[in-house]
Amino acid sequence: MGINMMAICARLSGVGVSVAGLCLAGSVLASADDLPHMVLVPGGAFDMGSKPAEPGREGDEAPRHRVVLKPFYVSQHEVTESQWNACVSAQACKPLRQSSGPQYPAWDLRWKEAEAYVGWLSETTGLKYRFLTEAEWEYAARAGTDTLYHTGDTISPAQANYAASGLGRVGPVGQYKPNHFGLYDMHGNVWEWVADCYRESGYYQAPADGRAVADPDCHMHVLRGGAFDTRPEQLRSAYRFRAQFGGPGVGLRVAREP
Repeated sequence: MGINMMAICARLSGVGVSVAGLCLAGSVLASADDLPHMVLVPGGAFDMGSKPAEPGREGDEAPRHRVVLKPFYVSQHEVTESQWNACVSAQACKPLRQSSGPQYPAWDLRWKEAEAYVGWLSETTGLKYRFLTEAEWEYAARAGTDTLYHTGDTISPAQANYAASGLGRVGPVGQYKPNHFGLYDMHGNVWEWVADCYRESGYYQAPADGRAVADPDCHMHVLRGGAFDTRPEQLRSAYRFRAQFGGPGVGLRVAREP
């Protein structure tokens, strides 16, 4: 349900939104509770991709290369059903095919549906929301680490929702300890769409500034993070998956310009 702009301006700082432009923008905005909580990730440099001897390494994770990123905002959790349904109520998004509860991730998402949600966020707030680039995603997942996972070189069912956890389905967001950037569920629960078009050649000629790899004839986009039904090697910070449309186990995390 929408509320008056003056009533929401004082609350938006709690979700990482600068209110300067919003308080002049007009009449009605979605409730602050309907917006993803955003965390400012500091800029920095990291080595993207996997090490040659990394267990579970795939050929498209090479060559390892240095990437330098500017600060950016990223949603603390995967986009939830409650947040998605605000977009549905605004008639800008399709209803979800799968429903587990308000604090569960929105999942079984197609690429075009995720695009529509990101577009709605931008139009509703007047701010530039977008997909994370693949480099931003890996940098955010690693959170200063250079190990297989942000938890170290091993991961356990006490640290993420994946096949070995035995749950066999998505779980509520934020049930496991966050990484050093304060981000939850970067490993497991649902796959997360990123902006990049997938290239089987890996990172040859990849941008050094973290820009997304684009292709006007893109047929597959990259997915990151693993899901509730994946093996531990697919949860690695460097692991890359891809899909043409999306489907079960696929969710979304969003970025925003500072």
